[in-house]
Amino acid sequence: PTAGARVGAGPDGLTVLLIHIDVLRQFMAAVESNVEGKEDFAEYMKHHQVSEHVTHVPFSKLEWVRLLGEGGFGSVFLVRAPEGEQYALKRLSKGYVVKAQAEKQVALERDILTMVDSCYIIKLFQTYKDKQYV
Repeated sequence: PTAGARVGAGPDGLTVLLIHIDVLRQFMAAVESNVEGKEDFAEYMKHHQVSEHVTHVPFSKLEWVRLLGEGGFGSVFLVRAPEGEQYALKRLSKGYVVKAQAEKQVALERDILTMVDSCYIIKLFQTYKDKQYV
């Protein structure tokens, strides 16, 4: 399925990296086939999540600054941690993700972002969920 998006940019503009879902699937297949000594990719992922040096911020401590953009599955907000660091927080509606049968796509995105370490791709620091959103 395709989805539209509305994105806000600052005075210096915005750079966006768009990765087609088929490319993501090929990447994940390649990663899975190269996981040596691991019988199960899910087990591998448990040990290769967000870096240990990242300070984990409780969701309740985040200050919502402003909406950055909206897309087909949810919205992206600028949030500030108590120490002043700013993050983009992507909030997806669980109901819409299920309705669009996109659970695997959302999980795949999360899994890839936890592994990728590149200056060209955003770094996933932490995930949150509640009854309505992931």
